[in-house]
Amino acid sequence: MSRSGAVKKSLALAAFLTLVVVVVVWALPELSPRAIARHERAIRSAIAAHPWEAMGLATLLYTLVALVPGTSGKSIITGWLFGFSEGLVIVMIGLAIAAHVMFLLSRYALRDAIRARLSARLIRWDRRLAGDGSWFLLAARWAHSPYTLVNVVCGVSSVPLRVFTWTTILGVLPGSIIFVWMGSRLPTLERLIAGGPQAFVDPWLWTALALTALLPAAVRWWIVRRRRRASGESSAVPKEEPWKASC
Repeated sequence: MSRSGAVKKSLALAAFLTLVVVVVVWALPELSPRAIARHERAIRSAIAAHPWEAMGLATLLYTLVALVPGTSGKSIITGWLFGFSEGLVIVMIGLAIAAHVMFLLSRYALRDAIRARLSARLIRWDRRLAGDGSWFLLAARWAHSPYTLVNVVCGVSSVPLRVFTWTTILGVLPGSIIFVWMGSRLPTLERLIAGGPQAFVDPWLWTALALTALLPAAVRWWIVRRRRRASGESSAVPKEEPWKASC
């Protein structure tokens, strides 16, 4: 590398580091606990003053975030800001819309590419669907299987849209109730600053935390027991049959 090129790289790095330092120094006062609590109070005041607009905007933001894989914690934050009832409505609408967007995209726009990438997994998935049908989809949702993966694989499989719709709504409902309830029990930042760790002393909050672990474990135990019970029975089912009970 020439000397002039090295000098240019050094100057660019120095400019970047200077910019980072300026941004941190500028933002540091706004990142203190009391400043963040003040922003939270302003957000809650805006939600109280314009509830319908706030719920609409929150639903849009939740839907967009739900389209991004691995974005956990959003239901808890929604319950923390909006409370249980309004938060649950936002979460259920957002999850349903995002699930159907992924389903339709994978079925009509990305089907060949996804099938080529997930061919082995799709074979196992279709085999389980042929044996358990819609109950397998419900169990996958209840057991907190990866949300995005379930939506995409359903899109490229033989699952009818109507079956995907009702299994998605019923499947994400229990977990959504628990997570939104947990968020609604979390203290505000002002309470946390005033009360310290004692602000987390809430039996309902700890009950919700326990349920987040118990629900998937109970569903997985039920799946294993169901498979063992069915292992001695004939599982030969025609391909067109699994969905008849769901129509």
